[in-house]
Amino acid sequence: MILVVPMLLSAAASTVAADRGMVAPGPVSVWEPGQKAIIAWNGEREVMILSTDVYASENTWALEIMPFPSLPEVEAGDFNSFVEIQNLVNKYAGDAFAKRGVLGEAPIEVVFHQRIGAHDITAVRANDALELIDWAENFLTDRGLAQGIAFGGLENLAARYIRRGVNYWVFDLIDLDEGRKSVEPLLYSFESDFLYYPLEISSLASGTTEITLFCLTRDRLDARSVRAAGFDIESFEVGQENVALELSVSIDELQRIGHEVAELFGDNAWLTVLTHRGPLADLSGDLVLVAAPGAEADNLLAAAWAAMIICGLLIAFAIIYRVSPYYKLGPA
Repeated sequence: MILVVPMLLSAAASTVAADRGMVAPGPVSVWEPGQKAIIAWNGEREVMILSTDVYASENTWALEIMPFPSLPEVEAGDFNSFVEIQNLVNKYAGDAFAKRGVLGEAPIEVVFHQRIGAHDITAVRANDALELIDWAENFLTDRGLAQGIAFGGLENLAARYIRRGVNYWVFDLIDLDEGRKSVEPLLYSFESDFLYYPLEISSLASGTTEITLFCLTRDRLDARSVRAAGFDIESFEVGQENVALELSVSIDELQRIGHEVAELFGDNAWLTVLTHRGPLADLSGDLVLVAAPGAEADNLLAAAWAAMIICGLLIAFAIIYRVSPYYKLGPA
């Protein structure tokens, strides 16, 4: 079993969206009406394939900012991963789901910079929120883009992330226009002893959103903990019954989603579809999944109980036999 825990930062935590935060110049507003992510986690390492639907109030650029608990490797993702995982869901749920359209160091260390398609990616390690803001301002100034920029609440958000040990930040400079579009996905791979999906950072964006997380884990998710975190396990109707979108995925199916995903699991994994729809203010904190006693531990415990029951039955049988007249009579 895996428990889902919202990482609450304070009683006065700001309202949040999901995935990446954005800053844009001047009075331009940026909206993220849809977020889609495939999150595969094996208890030690996570692979996240992330795509967002974004648009702005006018043609502009935007700087996307995303925190990580450890240094991520970043590479181009593939929309086909979403196609394959949607095919798995459709095969399981049929049209009921498909019709819904869900698819001590220096304060700042630049770890890497690279271009991936339309993305201009820079990853930094930060130990101080103010230094992170200064670096971001200089980053934009060097590109002639700093005029009219206000980072707003980013400093306070960054300070809360850094206080809890989230020190790695990925900056992605992209172009936006007034038409809604899906930004080509990126794949992030990083070490983590919990499944991680950053939420609070996106309080920098505006509006309402629809979040879909395709979670691949060794064991099933705990439904009560999912609800406590503000998400639902997606379901579909079969007759008069709602059936949760939870299914076992084979290694061949994992390979079709992506070899980086398949490498996390030895044979199969559980796919659970989590969703949130509504105002951004409905979410708070980050989504963190921590492993409770897993299937192997559960199996060992069950075996131990079975052995104890068998031993108890044998002892009881021996006692009953010893006090029975058959034992006293002995052999003829």
